[in-house]
Amino acid sequence: MTQNALQLRDQLASLSDQDRAAIAHFLLGTLGPEVEDVDEEAWEAELLRREERMKSGASPGRPVSEALADIKAKNS
Repeated sequence: MTQNALQLRDQLASLSDQDRAAIAHFLLGTLGPEVEDVDEEAWEAELLRREERMKSGASPGRPVSEALADIKAKNS
């Protein structure tokens, strides 16, 4: 990642969840068609699989704040 990208990442991290989501949506829209070629059925199946694991207790989950903190720590 370039120095400019790292600086932008750090600045964007300080924005609200809503602002970051809007920017993420915008950025995803700027990607080429090769990135947009997703398998919707596969994603739906994966989401259902994960939902079932959470309901059964096999994957209890954790607060998003903890998951985001782990991601930030890994990217620091």
